[in-house]
Amino acid sequence: MKSSFIKYYLVSLIFLFTVTSTLFADKKAVAFGSSDFYAVHRAKRDARKDTNGCLWFSAGFLTNLVGVGIAIMDDPKPRESALIGKSPEYIVKYTKEYKSEKRNIETRYSITGCIVFAITYCILIFNLTS
Repeated sequence: MKSSFIKYYLVSLIFLFTVTSTLFADKKAVAFGSSDFYAVHRAKRDARKDTNGCLWFSAGFLTNLVGVGIAIMDDPKPRESALIGKSPEYIVKYTKEYKSEKRNIETRYSITGCIVFAITYCILIFNLTS
């Protein structure tokens, strides 16, 4: 009696785990396959790690819209060490996602710097004319 209850309980847990794992699975992992999802994840992580936010904020703050334009037109290249020994499909997916993510981060930081400069400039001008 007790062993049949334990078996029923374990089978129920396995069934529940299987159903919930398929319901809540990451859609990108299912759609692209695990290697593509891994390439996208690694590319985004490496882009965040490789981006110097202080540099791009300063570029936006000091050069205003020129810094933002440079950030938008920048063509970042991933480190070659991240691509050694990978399949051609992985390299293409990783490179595309790395460039996109890094450009977005650089643009965001430079726009923030430009906005901070504009606010600072307006406050100074307002205080000097008052």
